[in-house]
Amino acid sequence: MIRAKLDMSGFEARRDALAKAPLIASKQAINGGVIALKERLRADVARAFGKRMDYTWASEVYPAGNRLANNPAGLVFSRAPKIVESFEYGANIEGGRAGALYIPIPGTPADKKRTKGKSLVREMVQRYGAPLELPQKDGTGWLLLFRARTAESGKLISPFVRTDRNTGQRVMAKSGVKWQPFFVVEPRVTLAPRLNARQIISNFEREWPEIYVKILTRVMRDA
Repeated sequence: MIRAKLDMSGFEARRDALAKAPLIASKQAINGGVIALKERLRADVARAFGKRMDYTWASEVYPAGNRLANNPAGLVFSRAPKIVESFEYGANIEGGRAGALYIPIPGTPADKKRTKGKSLVREMVQRYGAPLELPQKDGTGWLLLFRARTAESGKLISPFVRTDRNTGQRVMAKSGVKWQPFFVVEPRVTLAPRLNARQIISNFEREWPEIYVKILTRVMRDA
């Protein structure tokens, strides 16, 4: 009797792919829900502190790849994870060792090459010179102003044009230099409770089966 020899490798590969499909779909559905929650938190952070804090929170608290978040909220003297955790209950965010929260005003220059461990304000002092602190008109806090020039692109740049070879002192431009507000200085920022964690979890549990089925169907189709 002649026995036919069948190549089962293709079938086995598809069988394995289909067996893994539910696990893949589960992970993708859960990840999608977590990402949606992160985006909602980002919107809350932006409303409380402005876009600059939003970008910092996004890059430092949830960094890309395997990079560790060594300096959360580098643009604000606070702790971004603590801020996020406070959304469910509301909280007063204190300035910590700095004694105040230095919140960048929209348009404040960013320093992408900032020295690790140094605050943005200290870097600004090195680049723009000594700041001027003025009380806000509404009496709620202070404004931290730096002298700066406006480049052709519209961005604010250092007021210094060169360094004197003899004295080593930086020479300021003769024109176009103005005091510009860079930071709002607040002793604390109060966050109202905005995040209902139980409701979010309940919504996700209710929506998860439908999301899971859609993803599972796609994964099995592509297997």
